[in-house]
Amino acid sequence: MSDCDTVFRHLVDELRAVFWVASPDRSAVLYCSPAYEELWGRPVASLYADPRSWLDGVHPDDRERVAAAWDRAAGGYDVEYRVIRPDGSAAHIHDRGHAVPADEGGVQRLVGIASDVTEVRRLEEQLLHAQKMESLGRLAGGVAHEVNNLLTIVLGQARLAHERPAEAAVRLGVIEDTARRGGELTARLLGITRAQPLRAGVLDLGAFARRQAPELRGQLDPRIELECALEPEPWPVRADADQIRRLLTALAANAAEAMPDGGTLTISTANVTYDEDGARRHPGLAPGDHVVLTVADTGTGIGEAHRSRVFEPFFSTRPRVGAGLGLATCYGIVTRAGGHIRLDSAPGRGTAVICAFPRAQRPAPTPAAEPCAAPSHPETVLVAEDEPMVRELVTGALRDLGYRVIEAGDGLEALAAADGAPPIALLVTDVAMPRMGGRELAARLRGRFPGLRTLFVSGYTDGALGDAGDPATAFLPKPFMSAELAAAVRGLLAPEPA
Repeated sequence: MSDCDTVFRHLVDELRAVFWVASPDRSAVLYCSPAYEELWGRPVASLYADPRSWLDGVHPDDRERVAAAWDRAAGGYDVEYRVIRPDGSAAHIHDRGHAVPADEGGVQRLVGIASDVTEVRRLEEQLLHAQKMESLGRLAGGVAHEVNNLLTIVLGQARLAHERPAEAAVRLGVIEDTARRGGELTARLLGITRAQPLRAGVLDLGAFARRQAPELRGQLDPRIELECALEPEPWPVRADADQIRRLLTALAANAAEAMPDGGTLTISTANVTYDEDGARRHPGLAPGDHVVLTVADTGTGIGEAHRSRVFEPFFSTRPRVGAGLGLATCYGIVTRAGGHIRLDSAPGRGTAVICAFPRAQRPAPTPAAEPCAAPSHPETVLVAEDEPMVRELVTGALRDLGYRVIEAGDGLEALAAADGAPPIALLVTDVAMPRMGGRELAARLRGRFPGLRTLFVSGYTDGALGDAGDPATAFLPKPFMSAELAAAVRGLLAPEPA
């Protein structure tokens, strides 16, 4: 062994990382540094005897993935995994290597180094946890601020209604408006998560944006010009129309704030097919056909320090109370539809919010329904609602409208109440109830009452509520007024046109 080889051997023997050399076919370990015994908790001699014995120390959940990477190591090797030592302790390992070419061609040997990155991963987890807690604290503080404002208005108006009976009607009107604001706040909060009720249908995003343009112009400063550049032969997407309306409104409002002195707001759509490389440039974006909706402004732009945080709830680059839910809500809307949202911005050159929605298949046309005669007797409505006061309000409003009403406190009670009942025309049900939820209840009752209509009434769900194109179902979000309930019920029970 030369002096140079001796120095190199002493160097790698002192490394805390594991330096290894293997034969090209990985059938033999030619050298492994002593650090292996510390990181794996196993003798190096066992590795020389069985070149694959190091895999026995790899965590079972990682072993198959790591073994597959090792089997193709001659083409490059870079993998992270966990090692479980015989004493039960664990280590996170970053293992990487490469092939050493032979002079005459081919591969002479494989060499690599396995480093203990346990402390690095622990610090990363601590940082991630701290960031999550910061976001949670910001969310809690923002919600508390908004809710406390609303409660202050409600309590103050209720006190004035007591003290000044002549003004009671006016005060109650303010309380109603404030309750609606509370409902809008909860809808925006649920828009951040997958708990927001979803009624997806097949949409043409360009046509939808064109229909929304007059309303969007109404919320913009007259100095802001609105332009639409829409795909002439658009692909369809599957999304909730109400959510897309909220998305466009929020993005337009954000863009308007970024252009206090005027500018141009551009809404564009395009058919885009992302290949594997294109999707890889945008983490979270799946390859395939997409319809890309872009809302761009010529405003102040967003600096690099803020771009990574713009989708956090209640984070805002502008010192305005109550701001910061817009882009967080947009993120929830797009991802809930299976899409991907990203932001392209820089100070002084404006901001573009790019939303990619997966292409959907157009549904086959359905035959026109036979017209049904108007009933000659009061129709029967089954109401399933676990909150007694809400149930009282709903059933009272329906009785005032002339319907025969059957009440139930949850899905199981509703099934029992339906036994022996007259034919039920409409089910009004909360989605989340104890023992049996509204969706399962509706599915069971449809088999017993052909033609049953269902009105889902909820402020919180755990997923989608079916196809928005289904004429037999509808959704009414809480909170709602009696007039809104009446309109939803009549819309479901109205005779269908031929």
